[in-house]
Amino acid sequence: MHSFAHFLCLLEEERRHDEFGAAGEFMDTTGAAARLLSRMQESDPTSVGDENSTWRRMLTYVEDGVPA
Repeated sequence: MHSFAHFLCLLEEERRHDEFGAAGEFMDTTGAAARLLSRMQESDPTSVGDENSTWRRMLTYVEDGVPA
């Protein structure tokens, strides 16, 4: 539960970049996904270690956008 709450806080921090980008600025979605992955691995490496995990899928949404 601690990792889940922490990951949500990390997502919220990155969301500020998305909101900044929404104003017409360049958004570095690849950088955002890489920063999130790095910080998640520091916090709980096992939760993002599986390539098929929900957190890995969430990282693809950060980088590529949510599928329509």
